[in-house]
Amino acid sequence: MSDFIRVEGETCPAEYRHVTYVEALENARQLCSILKEWDIARLAHGASMDGCGYNCKIRPEDERPLGHSLCVREQSNMF
Repeated sequence: MSDFIRVEGETCPAEYRHVTYVEALENARQLCSILKEWDIARLAHGASMDGCGYNCKIRPEDERPLGHSLCVREQSNMF
């Protein structure tokens, strides 16, 4: 079972935190498969990741308001 989830909005639920930019780079294929085709999701510290319709691009900074977030379970050792 994956510790990564896609959620609506720019906040993660209790016991989850935003995926970091480095975690996104390290897990790009898995995270891209979680996103819907035209998603652009918030990552930690203002970063973002696009869905496959945008070639799964990962940005270290993105000031736009976004409709989704990529989150990871707090106790995860993914970092």
